[in-house]
Amino acid sequence: MKLFALLTLMVSTASHGAVDLLVPAYFYPSASGSAWNTLVAAAQSGAPVTAIMNPGSGPGLAPNSDYVAAVNALRAAGGKVLGYVPTGYGGLSVSPTSTCQPAVGSTYTATDVLNCAARYKLWYSVDGVFLDEFTNTTASAAPATLAYYQQIYAGLKGVNGFARDWLVVGNPGSETVADYFADPAGPTADTLVVFENGAGYATYSPAAWQADYPAAAFAHLIHSEPSAATAAQAVGLAASRNARYVFVTSDVLDNPWDTLPPYFNSLAQAVRDHNANHPDPVCTLDLDGDGNVIAGTDGLLLLRALLGIRGPALTANALASGAARTDPAAIVALVATMIANSTLDVDRNGTVGAGADGVLLLRMMQGMTGASVPAQALANGALRRAWPSLRMYVNATCATRFPANRPATPPTVTVAAVGDLAQCSGTPPASPASSAVAAAAAALGPGVPLLLLGDLAYYSGTAAEFAQCYDPIWGGALKAASYPVPGNHEYVTASAAPYYAYFGSRAGDPARGYYSTDFGDWHLIALNSNLPMTAGSAQEAWLRADLLANAGKRCKLAYWHHPRFSSSDGHGSDPLSAAIWDALYEFRVDLVLNGHDHVYERFAPQTPAQLPDARGIRAFVIGTGGAASYGFRSVPEPNSVVRTSGQFGLVRFDLRLGEYTWQTIAAAGSTLNDAGSARCNL
Repeated sequence: MKLFALLTLMVSTASHGAVDLLVPAYFYPSASGSAWNTLVAAAQSGAPVTAIMNPGSGPGLAPNSDYVAAVNALRAAGGKVLGYVPTGYGGLSVSPTSTCQPAVGSTYTATDVLNCAARYKLWYSVDGVFLDEFTNTTASAAPATLAYYQQIYAGLKGVNGFARDWLVVGNPGSETVADYFADPAGPTADTLVVFENGAGYATYSPAAWQADYPAAAFAHLIHSEPSAATAAQAVGLAASRNARYVFVTSDVLDNPWDTLPPYFNSLAQAVRDHNANHPDPVCTLDLDGDGNVIAGTDGLLLLRALLGIRGPALTANALASGAARTDPAAIVALVATMIANSTLDVDRNGTVGAGADGVLLLRMMQGMTGASVPAQALANGALRRAWPSLRMYVNATCATRFPANRPATPPTVTVAAVGDLAQCSGTPPASPASSAVAAAAAALGPGVPLLLLGDLAYYSGTAAEFAQCYDPIWGGALKAASYPVPGNHEYVTASAAPYYAYFGSRAGDPARGYYSTDFGDWHLIALNSNLPMTAGSAQEAWLRADLLANAGKRCKLAYWHHPRFSSSDGHGSDPLSAAIWDALYEFRVDLVLNGHDHVYERFAPQTPAQLPDARGIRAFVIGTGGAASYGFRSVPEPNSVVRTSGQFGLVRFDLRLGEYTWQTIAAAGSTLNDAGSARCNL
């Protein structure tokens, strides 16, 4: 049974909406001028331009200043930019010229593709990604291929994705199967290029299944077309064939996208003319205008309007506190406009009904996903019946993002960090303060990872100090949970040999002492500030390679002993890690943790040049593990926001999906008190 009495209103035949130019801009934006300037001019003139940048069959291995300038100019003009990423035809191959080469092996994994895509976000702030070499193999013939693209899409835009606001375009280049959108496990792209050819467009007929999806789901790319007139006609043809994105060029194979056609300006004019006569129909589900789409307000207003309720009864107890549209007549007029332009005909049966379209939209507003959305809510004659097509239609048509599915949220991972622990002067074991900090660490619970920030066994890091001073307090379960980095005191003994012997493989390669690991949604990088960290050093090169290989990780944390910035009067800022900070900032690392100075200090997010930056690095000095305390200079470093001396304890970090919190945990007899939360940079 339907949940509401069936009220149907006939809708008008929808007109074809606007189109956008999707330009494979596979040409270099030289500083002296290039075809990118022509794209900028077209965007400035009002033509919607989305360009696909391609520095090196991928983003390249480092930012390119000419591309940065070109991307910024086009986006400033109102255009958009997608980054080109090859996908190896379902992960089966790798182009020998691609800068998305996986670190190991000869084929792509989904992680390789995500890491490649992440470089565009880091370096160019693009609006999306163009997944080329997107096989058109059917899901039934190759289910692993479908899963591969679903994994990529989820990594970009899913609950754990780093680019949920991106446009993701997949390029099979020809007709393919609906499974790429319709599979219950989730979509593979927002848009598919279903025509990429130099012949046959005049007679091309889209597959029947495409009619269930919005025009924004499809793109047509036409090359080898010498006629400007025919190119202009293709704009209207694309719209009539339910494609939002189109491009036509006279360029020919082997690479038909390495220049703009001589008629590009007339093509842009054809798009402007078409869009002036075929604007996108109005559709919004934010009926009360408060900036949100809420079932209890907007959903209720919609159902009441579709049921014929008018006047104060329409809006009674159905307006959000920040509603900007409160007049019942205005809300009814808005709904009437959407009925007239057919955008509310969600199930595509030719009518708008409260018991069908209204219920479908209400369920989406309530957060329902999957087959439960259309269940018992489709009108007779409904042509759009499956959840994936319903979702994509509403998302694209009404600019409202409903989830593809509801994946489980990864659990929060708790870690704790502290440095400068066991002061082994006098009779072991270590100082009472170190014992109190160890007790606080143990109280966090078994198995909580401990990020140990160096100077663990004073003064010389000898085998005897580790055995007789450190181990009685920090051994056992705490040792098993430890992820250490060495401090300068470990290296008082040649090559820190006792340190590496004590921690074994957990300390990394004894020749390096730096390593990386993952905890949940987070990538953690342990560095060794006792070895060179300068630009071009082995450690800096390793770090950049590690960051490049894990660029798709949304949240990142790095830790080592000597702080780049510190206001302490003990040691203070260490410039030797400047190149490390440059690399970490370039890859949008979120947190840096250090010891060495026996104080607690927290910095606001900042650049390597100590300028405030909301997407900069938030740094902590946590030298509060038990060694004798230092003080602070009278003038602190820029962006220092919290400073505490003479107290002992550690810092608990709860690493969540795309965000984190911190909380100082004071040892017995101490009063450390600092807490906060933030979202990840990527």
